[in-house]
Amino acid sequence: MRKIALTALALISSVALVACNDNEGKNTDKAEKQEVKAAGLKADVTVPKTAEVGDKVEFKVKVTEDGKVITNASEVTFEVENADTDSDKMLETKINKDNVYVAEMTVKEAGNYEITAHVTNGEGHEMVDADMKVAGEVAKSKDNDHDSEEAHEHAHGDTTATFSQITAKKGENTNFSVTIQHDGKALTDARVRFQIVNNATEEAGWLTLKEKADGTYEVKNTFNDAGTYKVTLHVEKGKELHFHEEKTFTVK
Repeated sequence: MRKIALTALALISSVALVACNDNEGKNTDKAEKQEVKAAGLKADVTVPKTAEVGDKVEFKVKVTEDGKVITNASEVTFEVENADTDSDKMLETKINKDNVYVAEMTVKEAGNYEITAHVTNGEGHEMVDADMKVAGEVAKSKDNDHDSEEAHEHAHGDTTATFSQITAKKGENTNFSVTIQHDGKALTDARVRFQIVNNATEEAGWLTLKEKADGTYEVKNTFNDAGTYKVTLHVEKGKELHFHEEKTFTVK
């Protein structure tokens, strides 16, 4: 009986040890998955929710990559658009003593503002949106319309983009191209990217397009899942031109 009891105890101990090891493995896997999810380029944006005409406001973004604070990012800018007047502009940032990128702006008109932080570090890209409401009546005068058009022209000019296609087959390597013109001429030597978001899973990624001919930029991509994707085209050249356009891609 004693021998049987000892054998049973040994078996119980072995089972407990195996279970413990299994749990440790599961916990390790979970920790690894969380670590992977936490890795990559991140932008933590701070924007005032409200302001008044005449206020000097600050837009801030703290940039990290793989959990480390980045103070020498390739590019950090804020795009500021007044949705009520259709005026927008790009703001450069400066790094402050707290290792945060800051842009300043004096509010000149009322409206609902859409603020977008654009962060680039090497091959990593991140774009974060925020809103700011400025109290007061939105001016409807011709002067205001003229100013708004000038601001829009200053940022974008007359820029158009023609997509070769917005459909693809699941699992098939597909060539996508975009032809871009600015002020009636082919836009060359621009930085052109797709930001792609799976509408079902909300997974996001970036693709960089290469210029194959004057004003025509191409990239090949394989979509692994069927469904619809929100694809935002980003076109940048110098400090003045930043154009973006959204399309819905369908993958069958």
